[in-house]
Amino acid sequence: MVGVLYIMKISFYNYKSLYVNNQKSYLRKIDKNLMTGEFILGKELEKFEEKICKYLDVKYCLGTSSATSAMEIGLASIPKNNKTEIILPSHTFVATIDAIYNAGFKPIVADIDNSGMINCEKLINLISNRTFGILAVNINGNSCNYDNLKLISKKYNVHIFEDNAQGFGTKYNNNFTGGIGIFGALSFYPTKILGCFGDGGAIVTNNYNIYTNAKKIRNHGRNIKGHVDQWGTNSRLDNVQAAILNYNLTKVEETIKKRITLAKLYFELLRNNKNIKFTHVANNSVIRHTFQNFEILVKKRNKLKNFLQDNGIETLIQWKSVPINKLKLPKFKNSVLKITSNYFKYCLCLPINNSLTEKEIHYICKKINLFYTK
Repeated sequence: MVGVLYIMKISFYNYKSLYVNNQKSYLRKIDKNLMTGEFILGKELEKFEEKICKYLDVKYCLGTSSATSAMEIGLASIPKNNKTEIILPSHTFVATIDAIYNAGFKPIVADIDNSGMINCEKLINLISNRTFGILAVNINGNSCNYDNLKLISKKYNVHIFEDNAQGFGTKYNNNFTGGIGIFGALSFYPTKILGCFGDGGAIVTNNYNIYTNAKKIRNHGRNIKGHVDQWGTNSRLDNVQAAILNYNLTKVEETIKKRITLAKLYFELLRNNKNIKFTHVANNSVIRHTFQNFEILVKKRNKLKNFLQDNGIETLIQWKSVPINKLKLPKFKNSVLKITSNYFKYCLCLPINNSLTEKEIHYICKKINLFYTK
């Protein structure tokens, strides 16, 4: 009809499509698993752990109930000393700082750089004789600068741990993130690059002692004979979720390839808009960015978000625009971090997922560019 404004409805994430697009395959996998009667710590989980090791080129993998739990277990699996502080970046989910606190450490929040990653220059100023390690976070599918982190780790004799919840499949210098530090935590939340249909996670490591300790801790502190010989918790990835993940892992490179293609299209359509800054470098030869999120920095962020919403487009401001350093928590002193404060005035995530079409991205970019011509 002439004069009617056309509005395309684009959700930030189409949860239903995760199941519907491969419904028959999932039902076969689920039914086959349930018919075995193996629900906890079964063969599907063992198979999945082996496949993750092969994919990430690590020696050990243990499925857990979540990435949060994986981080807690990983930290609990390392021998303690008199060092009590762990440094983490401001741009991460609250789960990261929860894991540090619940594992008995004091979180120290570092500023970020303009890509949203931990700022190695600022980080150095926070290291003291109390620093146990650095928890590197690979936010949005991007990667930390591991060359710099390794130099810092060696110079100051501190561990590197990895929160790789948003970084599955990401590479730094052709090495998968998650397997670079002393251990890495993975998330299989449904919207992740590799996701299941509920909560799920894993800890990966090349350290045998961490592996054996973590294996006991995730199962109530029980050893291979079933005897309890240390404190533990209940953090086991369900066998049926492992079956789903085994199927999804066969398609993960296809998933990553599509996200990279969609991100390139966003970049092409928005790169000439002076009101937008990208948090990633296009055609980066060092980092394979997997685009768990497509986060950009935009002027008039809140007005743009409302404009896009009015035009049927859902967007997201991560963590409700409250970085870790601004959380109000007991026994935690929040702080002012200059780059973080500036970043969170402008950051906005645009839709990016495997159900998104190029036609929808053209529509989104057209509306964004229109907003800045008004």
